[in-house]
Amino acid sequence: MRILTIITALLIAIMASSCGGSNKPQDVAEAPPATISEQSPTASPAESTKEPTATTPPSPTPTSAPTATPTPEPTPTPTPQPKDIEVIAKGFGQNDKELGLAFLIKNNQAEQAFKRTKYQVSIYDDAGELIGTVSHSIDFISPGETLGIGRKVYLEEGVAADIDVQLVKGRPVPAQDIPLDIVNGTYFPGDYFELATGILKNSGDVPLRDINIFVVAYNEAGEIVGGGADYVNFVPANSQTGVISFIAGNDIKTVEIYPAITGFTFMERETPADANAITLVDYGFAQDGRRFVSALLVENPNEKFAVENTAIQATAYSKDGIVLGVGKGHVDLLLPGQRLGVSRPIMIVDADNIDVAQLDVQLMSGAFVETEPLPYFTAEDIRYVQKSIFSDVTAQLINPYGKKFENVLVTAILYNEAGEIIGGGFDYVDVVAADGKTPVEISVKSRGEPATIEVYASVSALSKLE
Repeated sequence: MRILTIITALLIAIMASSCGGSNKPQDVAEAPPATISEQSPTASPAESTKEPTATTPPSPTPTSAPTATPTPEPTPTPTPQPKDIEVIAKGFGQNDKELGLAFLIKNNQAEQAFKRTKYQVSIYDDAGELIGTVSHSIDFISPGETLGIGRKVYLEEGVAADIDVQLVKGRPVPAQDIPLDIVNGTYFPGDYFELATGILKNSGDVPLRDINIFVVAYNEAGEIVGGGADYVNFVPANSQTGVISFIAGNDIKTVEIYPAITGFTFMERETPADANAITLVDYGFAQDGRRFVSALLVENPNEKFAVENTAIQATAYSKDGIVLGVGKGHVDLLLPGQRLGVSRPIMIVDADNIDVAQLDVQLMSGAFVETEPLPYFTAEDIRYVQKSIFSDVTAQLINPYGKKFENVLVTAILYNEAGEIIGGGFDYVDVVAADGKTPVEISVKSRGEPATIEVYASVSALSKLE
């Protein structure tokens, strides 16, 4: 459900319930490479019995000097010129039906960038039969840049024995500064899946978004033996965020992670002059081994704008600054003036005895839509039910509208006695009754028993109004 449809429906719903009592708004919650000799005359002396008489020796007949035959010079072999863009390394590794492949491409031009360079990877078995292909395009490659491209492929059948990478050079475009870099690339093996994590840094003065992430995996000998890919929603200006990617391959020891911009990376979202960005009020987390839950409060400070599709990123770090997990998501809708709780699980790397020391949360405001003030869902009779692994929060959800809703998102935020967020959880309510109360139950994770709990509810892209 898009925001205009949701807001229109909410306006109709509140009009339908306007005669049934008042409800005040409450604050709740990315073509292979070619390369003479001169001869002196002689005279015989004349023989005679007489006294020799003086004779004049015959004059020698002059002979022409032979013409020198020129030695032909060898034709020089032209030195092959490097291609503008070429593949300089490639490799792969297969684990059952999962194939991780990667290759490095080099822009040999010192001053020329290229846009929309296409690539196709053909995968062959040991009989030379084609068993799979991967194709896409590289939106931008800078002058002199070496860019790694990694992919994870599922093969229905066959065992890969070779890959061939073909490039179609994109159109030349002026170079531009790409202020992105990835540091602390780390490989995490696992029993069920393998992961690569790192830190994406933006040294520029504007936020960047929709960034592809490619992983190139190496064995101990430095050969490419796998790869993978993912994306990052955004990275704020002069800041950093975590990246994580599933990868596949064989005998992986190290990884290199490469950022690659897309056509949307430098695109700025339009913000009304009189609108303010969504605010991150507070956040916290709970962890039990690899079970990790983030919990946060966000607020729309605008009284006449609703905000759709606000992006959220959460990065979990170890005490050494290594990325252990990354969570990505969106707040589908924030009504004018609304404070909302958000809780999401975060995938943590498959490793023993790794505790999260720090959680960083970042927001990027979505689209602003002008609207009238609208009431929010509220909750009462909130209770905490202790269980062995995940505990529950129960409550009565109050619908201020004269229409029933389906698939309403409900969230619980848990606090300790000092007012710090120590956990949370979320669920969807199948049906919320019109102008009434609906019981809800939310599975939560917490660092200890909470002192206070808040329950928030909101419509989402899955919600329906009847």
